[in-house]
Order: sequence, then structure tokens, then C-alpha cells
Amino acid sequence: MPPKGFWFSAQIFVEAEPEEIIRALKVKPQAGGRPKEYDYEAMLLTLIEHPSLRAIDPESSRIETQIMKLIHARCDPSEDHGNNIPVPEPTELRKFAKRIIAAIKNNRNPPTP
Repeated sequence: MPPKGFWFSAQIFVEAEPEEIIRALKVKPQAGGRPKEYDYEAMLLTLIEHPSLRAIDPESSRIETQIMKLIHARCDPSEDHGNNIPVPEPTELRKFAKRIIAAIKNNRNPPTP
């Protein structure tokens, strides 16, 4: 900064707690640590032989969203079942739905001679 930068007086001093400064700046701490791991096997087991999954046409539009909703319905606890399986955020869940669709396409296609 010096000699062309700004000079501040030595009398300028801010006395504040770090938490107050963070709140004033509206800064959100970043999530750190190890990434969460989800029980994809348990999610998949709740879908096996489910009538809604068997009725899905893998070539239809918005199939990923349908599968994502079905996973949420089967993993969240309800009166029909006692499942309580944590579901990942939408981006990870969409990747999982795409893998399910690929498996459905592969398994439903008749084998070529």
C-alpha cells in the first residue's frame, strides 16, 4: 500500500467479537468434513417389485422425476411402511435415478440373438 496507498490512523481500532462480524457480513460457514454416505442399497431394496416401478416406461419423459418421487415416498416414514432411509439431495438422487433407468432399459429389452 504505501507510499501510494491509503494510510490509516493508528487510532482506528474496531473492537468486536468474530461472531458479530460474521453476522453483520451475513457470511454462512461452509459445510466441511467428510461427505455424507447414503444407503443406496436400502433405497433400491424398497423399490424391488414395487408396482409403480414396474409400470414405469423408461422411454417416457420426466421419468427421472417420477423415480425420484417414488424413492422419496418409499424411504420417508409413513403409515404404509416404517422405512426411514435418508435420501440424498436432488442432484445425487437424480444420478441414482438415471442408474435405475439404465438398469430398467437393460433388463427389459429382449436379448438379441
